[in-house]
Amino acid sequence: MPAGVIGPAQLSMEPAGKCTSHLVKYSHHPDGRAHFSQDGKILTRVKRHSLPLASVSGHLFTANIQGLTGFSKAKEPRDSLTPGPERTNINFEIGDTPLQAFKIVGRYYLVKQLSMGSVGTPSAQVGPVVPLKDRDGKFVMGFLVGSPYSSDALIVLSAATTAQLNDRADPTLIFSAGFDDHATACDPASSSSFLVMMYPVDSFEELAARIGSVDLANNWPLRSLRLKPERGLTG
Repeated sequence: MPAGVIGPAQLSMEPAGKCTSHLVKYSHHPDGRAHFSQDGKILTRVKRHSLPLASVSGHLFTANIQGLTGFSKAKEPRDSLTPGPERTNINFEIGDTPLQAFKIVGRYYLVKQLSMGSVGTPSAQVGPVVPLKDRDGKFVMGFLVGSPYSSDALIVLSAATTAQLNDRADPTLIFSAGFDDHATACDPASSSSFLVMMYPVDSFEELAARIGSVDLANNWPLRSLRLKPERGLTG
């Protein structure tokens, strides 16, 4: 996002973008390394150094979704199991109006920030569902999601309906994350960077030929160079 741009604005993803034909995952490491990856399928080239998680207090990522009926339903056996402490299904209530598009927002907080800010004492119980107020002053319900490996921090997930993203008939997914600090990201006088993933794209083959692909199948010489040292180290 160049300095001087005041939203809403239209930005091109092509200058720093790459194509992929695979599903990807987003990772945000504790030290701030943020990237899209998929082991054995793509090169981890779409990445940046974002905020260390210890410095995050609030917005971490947003997923905008349109055309929900165009996506496949979860069919894995684990998705129908009885909820437990390590896995559960989250049911968002987004109203009875016709659904054009909606967003899922993830916010990251330390547990002590939530307990002190919500009830004034760190010893009181908070969650697992908490009320959140959006920019328009409307309340939405947030789900507290903790890690089985740490009890220090939580991600708060919320969902809300939005205006239609575009005129496409196809399902659309736009995911953004890996932001700068709030002061930089919200200052029109400062340039800011973040990561974006968009699905689908028009004329995939033509776009991949123009801006490049991170698929390993399309970068076989690089793949060969990358694997040789690993084979040597492992004997």
